[in-house]
Amino acid sequence: MNGEMYWLDVDGDRTGLEVIVNGVAAERLLHTHAIRFPINEFLRAGPNRIEVRMGPWPSNAGPDEAGEISIKLVCAKFDGPVQREQRTMAEQKGTFQAAQAGAVLLAADFAADRAGMAMPAFEPIGPAHQHLIRDQLGRIAQAWRDGDADVIATWMRPYLRDYARAYPLERESVMEDRVRRMVAAFKGGRVDFADGATAFEPIPGMNLVDCTGPTGAAVQVHRPATPPYNMWTVVGVRGDKVILFR
Repeated sequence: MNGEMYWLDVDGDRTGLEVIVNGVAAERLLHTHAIRFPINEFLRAGPNRIEVRMGPWPSNAGPDEAGEISIKLVCAKFDGPVQREQRTMAEQKGTFQAAQAGAVLLAADFAADRAGMAMPAFEPIGPAHQHLIRDQLGRIAQAWRDGDADVIATWMRPYLRDYARAYPLERESVMEDRVRRMVAAFKGGRVDFADGATAFEPIPGMNLVDCTGPTGAAVQVHRPATPPYNMWTVVGVRGDKVILFR
């Protein structure tokens, strides 16, 4: 493996937070208050920004309660299997007062010398596009019910392609195989998709929307004895085609 891995640690005193990297929701802490995850796929060459925000979902603390949050971003450089270097790119810790959904609790800026976020041209999204997006999400929900891995893998392919480009060890074919196995594992489970309850959060300057539902993703898939799979969905529209971005 040759290349760089950017890892972000987020730790706070509550659930229900959103971690935003360059305007896009990179992680949501629905059931935990600490997480470590890679962010290569969200990077831009040059200035980058991380924000931790209050999400709209239930938390273990109320919006009238103060709290604290910390982040640490490290970049590890590899030469084959050997890690040659690791440096801290950003590190911050802070407290916040009562905060409503969408409030920025902590932010950090850093510079990266690589880009993981390719930006194809999308149209500005209006009411007619929202109708197209709801129809597409309905088809994806039905494919989960049917266990139709072909439909879901085709829908996810643009994202899988970008993901494989962003991470040195990943391969698109391997990622697709994982998706197909997951579809088979969830076949027969409950699928939640409420057309009228889908919310569209515009991502400024990017002609993208983040599609969410009342308890998480717009499409949630359940099976017994495991947490639901939240199919987080950031999409753009080109012509009459809805394209999965993240």
